Amino acid sequence: MLASACAGLDAQFVISLGGGATPESFLQLPGNQIFVGYEPQLELLQKTTLTITHAGMNMTLESLINGVPMVAIPVANDQPGVAARIAYTGVGEAAYLKELSVPKLR
Repeated sequence: MLASACAGLDAQFVISLGGGATPESFLQLPGNQIFVGYEPQLELLQKTTLTITHAGMNMTLESLINGVPMVAIPVANDQPGVAARIAYTGVGEAAYLKELSVPKLR
């Protein structure tokens, strides 16, 4: 859904795979994305215009420090509260899993 929302935009979509995922398992995704096993997050944030995050505290604070707005899609634990604060303070938008759609993300 994220790849579809970014497809057709003048944007480079960077997907950090982590774990055991491989780029080959995502070949069917639309758009212009780069898959990496590891990204130098702090360096990447200096060149980023938007962060799509699960609203984890580390990425949230690092995005704030770098002045990068966020789309927060919380999954569990403290993430819904962090996402609500992101939206409340105007530093980004909160989008919840049950309400996600390509038009809403775009």
